[in-house]
Amino acid sequence: MPILNEREYRRAKARLERLQASLQAPSFLEAIRVGFSAEVIELQRSAVQKRISTLEDAISQYESLRNRNSFDGESTEIDDLGLLPVFGRIARGLSQRELADALGMKEQQVQRYEAERYASIKLSTYQRVLSCLGISNHGSLQPNFEFAQTKAQEQRHIAISREALSEIAERGWFPAATTDDLHNEVEEYVHLQNALGPILLRLSVRGKKEVDWGALYAWKARVIDRANDVKSSQKYFDFTDLSWVRELVHLSVLPGGPLNAAEYLYKRGVVVIIEPHLPKTYLDGAAFLVREQPVIGMTIRFDRIDNFWFVLLHELGHIFLHHSSGLDDGFFDDMDADAETALEQQADDFAYDALIPKELWKTSPARFAKSVEPMRKFAQSIGVHEAIVVGRVRRERAYSAFSEFVGQGEVRRLFSAQANGA
Repeated sequence: MPILNEREYRRAKARLERLQASLQAPSFLEAIRVGFSAEVIELQRSAVQKRISTLEDAISQYESLRNRNSFDGESTEIDDLGLLPVFGRIARGLSQRELADALGMKEQQVQRYEAERYASIKLSTYQRVLSCLGISNHGSLQPNFEFAQTKAQEQRHIAISREALSEIAERGWFPAATTDDLHNEVEEYVHLQNALGPILLRLSVRGKKEVDWGALYAWKARVIDRANDVKSSQKYFDFTDLSWVRELVHLSVLPGGPLNAAEYLYKRGVVVIIEPHLPKTYLDGAAFLVREQPVIGMTIRFDRIDNFWFVLLHELGHIFLHHSSGLDDGFFDDMDADAETALEQQADDFAYDALIPKELWKTSPARFAKSVEPMRKFAQSIGVHEAIVVGRVRRERAYSAFSEFVGQGEVRRLFSAQANGA
């Protein structure tokens, strides 16, 4: 993502300094000590280096634009009309407020235009912005602009099934909306929360599964909305420090382990939102950024202790390993589906490593046990809930035995009781 203003520039510079310093810190050695495999640690280190490179490029581009003496737009690709006035403003050394004053607008209007890459502006107003910035009109401006506007308007329409709308109404997301207005309310809600955009999916399409994309975007919008109401106690999440993940997993042995985990992550700078899935979304969990804050959305579609911890650590894996490889848009996961991409396999490997250290698992008799007792003893020896070990065995052997030991029905009630103030 390009840097579009001085505030973003300062924040990018600060993030770059922290990440560069982290490569010299002992946190990677600490990750080895707590049980992460060399493969996962190398993936994390590569992710940090990639993030550094991305920030350096964005900072360099912004500084180059800011230091130019002239800008006529000719060097900008014509199919990126939304960035043309933004780059022009930066090159002219104007703040969003100064451009707004010159145009006789409120600063918030320019901020909205730039946030949505001028997708909703009228052509005449867009031309006035370019003229104010001294950018000459291209001969192909009008047809290209009209095409972009038409495409943007088409994208505003979101098809949502009646089944999903009925569920949204039942949950009371829009208590004042009538049945006839509900679809429009959801559509506007998705756009208001800026939830419509590319996302990376791990969804099963076996059999007759058909994804309700509108419901998926509505679910994402709901999680974004709720996450915006949560102010994390830690301003910045440290993408380089894996040393505390083992402590997080040890919380699984507590009676309220899932609640403790959400609170623990909150203190580390990750917001966890529990929002049940909508029909035909097939979601177990998601990971994405909301105002640069890492957010994990969980549906508890399968109400089991082992499933909760695997999904949680899988999404945390996306945050640690893929913050420069798709986290801005988000990962949305159906754990019934196979990990068909490298990114999903990496997040799976992170979860396996985090829950049970790889070297310990290789030599554990629990892997081949025919009764639950060896699994229980192994879980106690490494300080995790027995359901995590039983769940690992079930995943590896691909069968449903030992179902009475995976904590069935023990997760939703915890979060329901919390929501009800119990």
